[in-house]
Amino acid sequence: SYAYPIVHQFFGFQPNAAHKEVVITPQMPDAWDKAALENIKVGDNKVSIYYTKTTEKLDIRVTQTNPEWTLKLKMPYAKQPETHEGEINITTKETIVIGKGKMVSITYKETK
Repeated sequence: SYAYPIVHQFFGFQPNAAHKEVVITPQMPDAWDKAALENIKVGDNKVSIYYTKTTEKLDIRVTQTNPEWTLKLKMPYAKQPETHEGEINITTKETIVIGKGKMVSITYKETK
């Protein structure tokens, strides 16, 4: 099936129902401008991931139906995003946006 590599490799979907946490570490192919996974059931939650890339911006938004869960969006860029929704932590290797509630998101200004 093609679903497993798309969900786990490209979207980086890593659910942990026991801890009520979902980690997203996207690694989209350069040729992809838009992709989405919607209503992925994890325990008592449903998670959706939206990826959009234009010549000006890269935007990733993760939503969920159960605001008690923690969402972590990990990006392989150690730079300040243009905008973000959630608590942000920038290390030397990555940027992580963490939040509870309905959504976490990150937007980078594209430099290509």
